Amino acid sequence: MFDRAFTIYARNAIPFSSLLVVVIVPFWVLQYIGSRDLIAAYIAAISHMAKAGPKAAASDFNALAAHSTGFGPLIALGYLFGLVALPLASAAVVVGVSQVYLNLPVRFAECYRAALRRLPHVLILIVMWLFAMIGAAIALTLVISIAAFAIAVATGLLAHARTFFAILGVVVGVAAVCAIVAAMTMLYLAFAFSFVSTVLEKTDPVRAFSSAFARIFSKHQFWRSAAVGIALVGIGLGVDIVFLGVGAYASYATKSPLAYFIVSGLAGLMFSAFGYIAVSVYYYDVRVRREGLDLQLLADQIAGVETTARRLI
Repeated sequence: MFDRAFTIYARNAIPFSSLLVVVIVPFWVLQYIGSRDLIAAYIAAISHMAKAGPKAAASDFNALAAHSTGFGPLIALGYLFGLVALPLASAAVVVGVSQVYLNLPVRFAECYRAALRRLPHVLILIVMWLFAMIGAAIALTLVISIAAFAIAVATGLLAHARTFFAILGVVVGVAAVCAIVAAMTMLYLAFAFSFVSTVLEKTDPVRAFSSAFARIFSKHQFWRSAAVGIALVGIGLGVDIVFLGVGAYASYATKSPLAYFIVSGLAGLMFSAFGYIAVSVYYYDVRVRREGLDLQLLADQIAGVETTARRLI
């Protein structure tokens, strides 16, 4: 699956990147304007501490706190912009992958035209997921709190077994962290499947939401979905670590926050495009190979029968 995703990305890197640039660049500019002073203060603090030693840390971090109060509004504006624009760009990339599957060129205008038609449904889906995640977070917090309280009470009542309960608490904590990471990975794939279904097959958000869980958590797809999700997380972390490290070094070497934003922006552009492509390829793998989706029917759903027929002539 990932070899097909890499192949699609490599052969269509420019058109897919162009679909995301129109969103990532304005988002990047807002972030840069809003936090460049803070990044510059970090660079100055690190340089000062490297020369003056650890004793300079307290005064430098007090200065950082003063710089951190002024960038909030622009950062908030950037995320508000991204809340609407990023789903639109993501939908355009998903449509672009479908064009590749149909042996059609990835055209900027046509991808965004199809994405715009589904944007209201996509936003409804995102709101549904936000509420679901808030509810899941509250439930998880309650479960963890009850478990921690029970262990604390047992430790207090059974003084002779404190070592055992301390070890038990560590084991439960590690297991809880692993379970949370695994659950978040699977939920991300479920969200991605519901997103692709809403965009490509014009599925209503409620049905897309429920069908995504049925596909990702089914006995036939569960472990494969887990492997795909873990692989995507690993690739994303690897890209972030490499590019953020390069960006931090470039900013330190040039004494300018601009270098960091350029490098981190390139990382975001590259992985975002590949991530959407990989998820779309996995969706097609499930729908076409395992559920028998007709690609011609998909073509008609995306662009309409007349438009598709005109392209194929």
